[in-house]
Amino acid sequence: MRKINTFGRVLGILLIVTIPIGIQYGNSHQVSMKVVQKELREAGKQRLSGLSTQLDTVLEQLSMNAIMLGQDPTIREFQYLYSLPGLLDPSRTKNAIVEKLVLNSTIVRWPNNISVYAPAVQEALSSGARAKFDEAYLGQYVSRSWTYRSGVAGGSGKFYWYSVDPITAYDDVKQAKLIVEVSFPQDNFISKLDDYKASGSSAPFLYHAGEPIIADRSANRTLAYRIAEAASDLKLLQDNDSVVTIDQEQFLVNYIPTAMPNWVLIDYVPLSAILKPIEVSRTRFYFSVGVFSLLAIGAAFFLYRDVQVPIKMLLKGVRRFKRGDYSVRIAEPSNPEFIYLVQGFNEMAVEIQGLIEKVYKEELRSREATLKQLQSQIAPHFLYNCLYFIKNMAQVGNDSAVATMCVQLGKFYRYAARTENQSATLAEEVELIRSYLMIQSLRMRKIDYRIDMPEGMLGLHVPRFLLQPIIENAVLHGVEPLYGSGNITVRGEIRPDLEGYLISIEDNGSGIASDEITRLNRSFSLPLAEENGCGMWNVHQRLLHYFGDGAGLTLQQMPQGGTRAIMHWPGSEHDNP
Repeated sequence: MRKINTFGRVLGILLIVTIPIGIQYGNSHQVSMKVVQKELREAGKQRLSGLSTQLDTVLEQLSMNAIMLGQDPTIREFQYLYSLPGLLDPSRTKNAIVEKLVLNSTIVRWPNNISVYAPAVQEALSSGARAKFDEAYLGQYVSRSWTYRSGVAGGSGKFYWYSVDPITAYDDVKQAKLIVEVSFPQDNFISKLDDYKASGSSAPFLYHAGEPIIADRSANRTLAYRIAEAASDLKLLQDNDSVVTIDQEQFLVNYIPTAMPNWVLIDYVPLSAILKPIEVSRTRFYFSVGVFSLLAIGAAFFLYRDVQVPIKMLLKGVRRFKRGDYSVRIAEPSNPEFIYLVQGFNEMAVEIQGLIEKVYKEELRSREATLKQLQSQIAPHFLYNCLYFIKNMAQVGNDSAVATMCVQLGKFYRYAARTENQSATLAEEVELIRSYLMIQSLRMRKIDYRIDMPEGMLGLHVPRFLLQPIIENAVLHGVEPLYGSGNITVRGEIRPDLEGYLISIEDNGSGIASDEITRLNRSFSLPLAEENGCGMWNVHQRLLHYFGDGAGLTLQQMPQGGTRAIMHWPGSEHDNP
């Protein structure tokens, strides 16, 4: 399981701390919002109920005043104005009735007008302007409850209430003895709403579907209409309060019916204005948490970059050292606390690499000295096999084979005996392996070989005896164990744009297992072990030291069987084609 680094752990701790805080604060915020809205509803209902009570009280006073006037003896004489000529003086009776109407009109604080209609005498008296008896008017407008009539030509509307004697004559005014009419302008409501708004923050209004709203003089009537319509759509009449949204702004709306049928008193409060401090507090809290989180993430990042990354780099360098990669160097970090440590590691790596390379070079020189010694001793078993072949061919009289063997053997040993130069041209190396392969083909009679080397590579200088050890391995370990014939192919390749050169040596022998090939390729870059042969290791090291980085030997498993050895080295503009 992959371990979590310091940066991940710090982020995990930050999430564990901030997420519960955010959830808890979010729940607390929701509870606070609900409590505030509930308190606003209750306060709004109480205020609106108080205002409604005041309005209903005035309306009740006006209606009771009309009922009492209908029972007043002086007012009742109006219906007998001309039927009792000896008992009643019409002029004096009218004046007394008007005085009573004016007196009762002034009892109520609101400006109002009281009119009395006597169908029996077809006359009317009023506390205000002169009244005119109109039976059609009375038949149209007399009602058992308060009614509203809009003003003429944009004038102010009025509210009316009627007291009819007897009470059964409401449906047929012709049967009425007296009709008392009380009316007042809507300006009374407007003035009351002005006073109410001046004492608080809300702006209630009276609403009746199909009639103009009655609101204070500074009210936003368009908004009031929209709130009333939206509240009606939400069935506000059933809930008595609701939240409506107008132009993406929420309003808390309270409703209460009045003593006037179908007239409701509506109050609205913009929630955004009231809840704004809570929203601002929530925004500041989340902003603070966000800033804190960013600072914590930044601190964790700098801790990761300045502490954990240098430590990981040091550990990675130590592991590469342990695997034998002594060329590893660590880039100096920006953190000054680790600069001295990294510099010390790099200096130690340079010294260790120098010592190891020195040991490698000494070992390589020792191997080369051994190789020269072996070359000078001319492999006794190889020479014995060749001489034995010459003897056998001479006995059977195959002079041609004897001559060919002697010529090729002479070329091979003449080249091997020249130890004064450590390098040779690739053409000389090719001639050497050609002689070696011809000698082996004469001996075994089952070796077919092909050498395909570009002309541009024949003039290149390479270490001596570069190809022969690989060819010898292909013959002894690849072809010789076969029952049938064996094939050995040597190809050269020039890579474009000075990418380098490549020589592949392929055989169709029994091959090497893939795990063994992987182990051998890895061993070429390690110090020579006793269990590994020195031939291919020597070729790899000589290529590496002769041509530098990018050169070496690689083994591959052939798809159709056998082994491919690839020698490669980088090119140079100074190479002689």
